Amino acid sequence: MSRIRVSLAVATFVAGAIALTAASHAQCIPDNFPNDWLQQQENAGGHTIAKHVGQSDQQLMDRVNGRRGPRAAGSFPASDPPAANYTAAQTTITQALALANQRNALNVWANGADEGDRRSVAVNAGGTIGRVVTRQAPANVFNTPYFCMVFEANGDATCYLLTAFPTPAANGYCN
Repeated sequence: MSRIRVSLAVATFVAGAIALTAASHAQCIPDNFPNDWLQQQENAGGHTIAKHVGQSDQQLMDRVNGRRGPRAAGSFPASDPPAANYTAAQTTITQALALANQRNALNVWANGADEGDRRSVAVNAGGTIGRVVTRQAPANVFNTPYFCMVFEANGDATCYLLTAFPTPAANGYCN
């Protein structure tokens, strides 16, 4: 083999090894979450902050009672200052994701998922994490320990958090 062919073969092998290493390190859920992780998810196409963080009971009622509103709407806490809303939501979500079994399961899923595939995860936080409004009276506004996270795959072993929202129950609202 000529020197040029050997050099090309080595260069191709090295480039392939680098690409393979990068792909094997791609993750859906990171080991550590930066302070702006939830905002990064929003920038990637998610809407947790826009629709489910800091909403008042009245805003939730308006959403549920809208013409095509969902049967329930939830929000992570509304507090003052508003920056606390973001912090509370991100802490709740990332604590659930930091559990090794949750992180590993989502990373395995993303590794084989096609672009646009979605995966929902229902969580019981064990304590109040937000408020929910349902169409069912009389007790249709209440605190809840439950929330749902929906992830969308990018098709390259990564994903983003499409949305996360408090739910009235562990099952039936996270699909």
